[in-house]
Amino acid sequence: ELVNAVPRWFLDRGFTLQMCRTWQLKATKEGQLYIPCFDINNIEIGFVIRNPGQVKPKYKYSRDYPKSSYLFGERECQDDKIVYLVEGQLDAIWGNEVGLPTVALGGNYINDGQIDILSKFKNLETIVIALDNDEEGIKASSKVFERLIKLGIRLRFFDWDSDVKDFQEYSLENLKTKGKINV
Repeated sequence: ELVNAVPRWFLDRGFTLQMCRTWQLKATKEGQLYIPCFDINNIEIGFVIRNPGQVKPKYKYSRDYPKSSYLFGERECQDDKIVYLVEGQLDAIWGNEVGLPTVALGGNYINDGQIDILSKFKNLETIVIALDNDEEGIKASSKVFERLIKLGIRLRFFDWDSDVKDFQEYSLENLKTKGKINV
């Protein structure tokens, strides 16, 4: 079922129609979520398809998606002093909606091209590494830290509650509070 051209399952997760408009999210004919990806010049450079529920694969990337040289949310965060670094696009949207400038890697590995993008954020002083709070995400966070240290800016790890896996598992209000404490 679609609600204003967005899958119902997506709205049931707590996302609002306003968020969908802001991020230009849409539904596919198959009931998947279409997530357009824009560069800093506001040009769509690819897209991600998010399947509902437990359908695998969870994410499908367009052929032209520049995964190794793109951070989802980079156009929204390029002037911020603090940036939160997460794995998935929906976590980036969730973070940005509460005022936490958030970019997504599109996985749990950071590429040289993505590091280069962060190095060009002119006001960036702190990166808060907030990869998923599961075994893979925790291991990857240390590797991301090691790769980012060469930027010479302040790095922090997000202080997760033990029962929370990612940004979307916090309510918007709780994430806003938790995020402000982490800086």
